[in-house]
Amino acid sequence: MDKIDCYVVPQTTGTGRNIFQGGSPLSASLPLLGVQLVLIVAVTRVLYFLLKPLKQPRVVSEIMGGIILGPSVLSRHAAFREVVFPARGEPVLNTVATFGLMYVIFLIGVRMDPRLVVRSGRKGVVIGLSGFLLPLAMTGAGSSGEAMATEPDVSRRSTFLFALATSLSVTSFAVLSPILSELSLLNSDLGRIAMSASMTTDGIAWIIMVVYILAEAFLVSPATSIWAFLSLAVLAAFILFVVRPVALRVIERTPPGKPVEETYVFVFLLVVLLVGFYSDVIGTNSFHGALMLGLAIPDGPPLGTALGEKIEAMVSGLILPLYYAMTGLSTDVWRMHWGRLQVVMFLAWVGKLVGVMVSSLYLEIPLRDAVSLSLFMNSKGIVEVITFNFFLTNKLIGKNTFSILICLSVAITAVSVPVAGWLYDPARRYAVYKRRTVQHLKADADLRILACVHDQSHVPGTLAVLEASNATPQTPLSLYLLQLVEIAGRSAPVFIPHKLRHSASRAGAAAASAAPPTDSDRIINAFFQYELKHPEGAVSVHPFTTISPYSSMHDEVCRLAVEKRTSATCSPAACAPPWGSASSTARCWRSRRAPSRCSSTATPGASASAPSSRARCKTNRRPPGAGAAGTRPAAAAKASRRPSRRSSSAAATTARRWPTRRAWRATRAWRWA
Repeated sequence: MDKIDCYVVPQTTGTGRNIFQGGSPLSASLPLLGVQLVLIVAVTRVLYFLLKPLKQPRVVSEIMGGIILGPSVLSRHAAFREVVFPARGEPVLNTVATFGLMYVIFLIGVRMDPRLVVRSGRKGVVIGLSGFLLPLAMTGAGSSGEAMATEPDVSRRSTFLFALATSLSVTSFAVLSPILSELSLLNSDLGRIAMSASMTTDGIAWIIMVVYILAEAFLVSPATSIWAFLSLAVLAAFILFVVRPVALRVIERTPPGKPVEETYVFVFLLVVLLVGFYSDVIGTNSFHGALMLGLAIPDGPPLGTALGEKIEAMVSGLILPLYYAMTGLSTDVWRMHWGRLQVVMFLAWVGKLVGVMVSSLYLEIPLRDAVSLSLFMNSKGIVEVITFNFFLTNKLIGKNTFSILICLSVAITAVSVPVAGWLYDPARRYAVYKRRTVQHLKADADLRILACVHDQSHVPGTLAVLEASNATPQTPLSLYLLQLVEIAGRSAPVFIPHKLRHSASRAGAAAASAAPPTDSDRIINAFFQYELKHPEGAVSVHPFTTISPYSSMHDEVCRLAVEKRTSATCSPAACAPPWGSASSTARCWRSRRAPSRCSSTATPGASASAPSSRARCKTNRRPPGAGAAGTRPAAAAKASRRPSRRSSSAAATTARRWPTRRAWRATRAWRWA
């Protein structure tokens, strides 16, 4: 028999009686909700701060915060439970958490890029398939027959076992992307493969979910299955043929570099509620509709960035910890009865570990990286928490089984993520055994330089350093231009190799285009003009753009430097913000943080430089032969810090490449990286 809680429905605000008159402010819903939010966020943030040195992901601290506040620790005391987390406050808390979670799922869909599976090649698909099928088979075998008969609170056993096996076999993109971002591994090779594999498993899970919904409706009646299929088709048609064209039209109407009008943003936020309501009406979960809607909206700026700015701070920073805490409040470690369920979850963990590792080794991934990848693919997060709460809400499981699932998921994630981060070293692939500095070049060798540019303020100083290379057709310069852009509105990093076109066709295309040039176009055109100023064959420019987080942007610089075998890297150490601007200092530090890190970690075995172009400083002095007036490059390409005995040809190469090097050393305006 189900337990029935009876309580008086509280008022929304206070009763008017303060604490001096014997009233209790927590007797109303709004003050109680505020106290619960403050307490939950404070506990989870403190735990995250304490566990961060142990490389624990944020989801672990947030679920553990709920467990601490729940009946496992603090709420075991009746006085604390009745005052802070009474039964009358659960409906309000649960409603707010579920409402915010719907927007979190929508934002996850906006930031996902399904094209990542295609760009990553067959590695992600093969690893995703093997990491899904093997644990599914092992979990199904381990839970068949009478294996789960000893679980006392499992009802509708076949439905639960099928859903459990599927959820334990899936590694969702929504789970893996935040973990890799916290560890600064989004740009690494392992991170790209892991995200591609997670998207593959997400696609398989979606297909299984749709088939299962239709099959369950068919068991009720064939007519019900037809109506369910038509309802899903109507939802998909509305999203594909109404919402997505409108989103593309909004992006076209927004000028480059300008934000999206708030009217459009609020319309899309209202559409999320409409789609969620329709999804509940037709029998699917509102989260599924929100995710489908998010996938239809293009990621990145301007629309994806605008939606992320409106949702991220309030919903992801405040409401999502509330949902995790609600999960912890429903977990009671003292009521757990260990049975066959632990064996099933262990089989799923081993199956995914073996499946991912074997397929990775087959694809010639090193053993250490294969083990790290398999541990990352075993991570649990928001998707598993939603699934287990769905089981509990629909009474497929009881509190005992729910507590076991949550605790084991937290334990697996708390162990897998730090070990995987310790095993994988992204800098290992950048090790070189032959130095490629400017001093080690032959006299007639092609000088390859990787120039990193964040914004237009870095262009003058970089061009001034390149002018000193004295490029000629006999001693050419190959310039690899990498524009560094901070990721916004998407989860997966993007690397864009721009196609080179003839100068005449570029000019014709620019004249024919009615759209104004973007900042990226201006930067690339400036270096193309530098190429055209020199004789044919003297300078060749190869532009690239990377869109990634600042914390892992240096990985992209290192990767490109190793692939192109560059001899020097030119990365800005400072910027030239608009003089007199109130936010100039903050903008300067923000824009120089990633490039300066690149200058110290990139180009293993090669030279590095850090130009600065603060043209308005009164103390600036232009070194001899440094280019245009008012431009102060703050560093030239330097040789390796390790002393080496140079040959006569290397010395001649250095003298030819850098004709004003002695003058630069004598000038205090130069800063050596």
